[in-house]
Amino acid sequence: MRRPFVLASLVLYAALAVSSAAGWLRAPDTQLAQAAASPLGRGLQPAVCFADLAGGLTATGIATAVVAIDYPGIGGWRRLGIFGGWLGISLAEALQKKVVPVPGPAGALQGPSAGWCRAMEAVADGPVVALGGAILVGIEHLAHLPVTRHAPSLPYTFPSGHSARSSYVLALLAAGFWGGGWPGWAAAAIAALAEGWVLVAAHWHWAGDVVAGWLLTGVALAAVLPRRHRP
Repeated sequence: MRRPFVLASLVLYAALAVSSAAGWLRAPDTQLAQAAASPLGRGLQPAVCFADLAGGLTATGIATAVVAIDYPGIGGWRRLGIFGGWLGISLAEALQKKVVPVPGPAGALQGPSAGWCRAMEAVADGPVVALGGAILVGIEHLAHLPVTRHAPSLPYTFPSGHSARSSYVLALLAAGFWGGGWPGWAAAAIAALAEGWVLVAAHWHWAGDVVAGWLLTGVALAAVLPRRHRP
């Protein structure tokens, strides 16, 4: 089952990339962005702060490394595969934006300048120096991503690395640490949808960018998660 799923995901990803680059999805993407922003109102800026932190390289990189240390059913060097999935997603995002750049939406909402949000970012970014800072900064510069979160003027946004990385961590937690049942997967799905919703509403990403990020997550999970054998 995994091979057909991976193949279908890659085909759909390629179709999204071509459609987005050609501008065929621009009209529905614009309508979705406007519809997503209206219910949030004044809560959009604080939501952007949390969504940015939750899907950023720092938080997801550290979370993936911690999860990989004691992931159920995986031992020894295979644990590096869990972190490799996160790294693969980030590198695929960077490569896509360099080789086949797709213009993102205009008028991205600036990150909130509230003191509490800056303090949260400082706490989140602190461990970078000790935990793979060179890798994270290298990915940021390879993809031409802004080092500061308060200037989200990305010229190219396909795929959404924030959506891919955050959903990757959520799926790992649901599959390995939240029992693997429907409550854990439902919680992970709701959180991933909320992340994507905010990114689209804030004009940081098109809806197609978010879906492409989820497809990358699916391919990475199929590659790194252990197979479950039925009794």
